[in-house]
Amino acid sequence: MCILLVTPFLSEQDADHLYGMIGAPQYVNVWNEIHAYFIWGYADKTELQILAEIDNYDKTHLKAAPTNNRLFLGEWCMGGPPDQTGIFQNLDNFRELGRKQLAYYNADITGGWAFWTWRHSDETIKRTGWSMRYLIRSGYLKLS
Repeated sequence: MCILLVTPFLSEQDADHLYGMIGAPQYVNVWNEIHAYFIWGYADKTELQILAEIDNYDKTHLKAAPTNNRLFLGEWCMGGPPDQTGIFQNLDNFRELGRKQLAYYNADITGGWAFWTWRHSDETIKRTGWSMRYLIRSGYLKLS
C-alpha cells in the first residue's frame, strides 16, 4: 500500500487549512501530516504558559482537524523554548512537557507519530529534548 503524506507550511497546519486538502473519499491513502513544536515563537512565555499552549494546540489543531484523512504527526520533541539552554529548566515541567504531548498525540492522532530523532549528538554533552533514547533512559519521558 502506498500512502501520500501532505504537509502544509508550519504556519498553516491548523484545522482551517487542512479542510479540503486532497481529502477522502475522492482520494485514498492521503494523510495530513503536521509537525508540533513548542519552541519557536515562545521566547516570551514561561514554562507554565507553554504547557498551557499544548492544551490549546490540542483543541485548535488536533481535536479540530478534519477526520476524512488520517492525521500523522511527523515531528515532535521536548526542546525549547529558545533561550541560552534551549530546554525547560524545571524538571517537573520538563517531564510534564513530554507527558502532556504524548497523551494528546496518542489520543488524537489517527495516523501515528514520529519523534524528532532516536539519538541526537547533544545527549553526550547535555540534557536534551531532541533525543528520544536519552529522554527514555533518563526517565524524562515514559511511553506507557
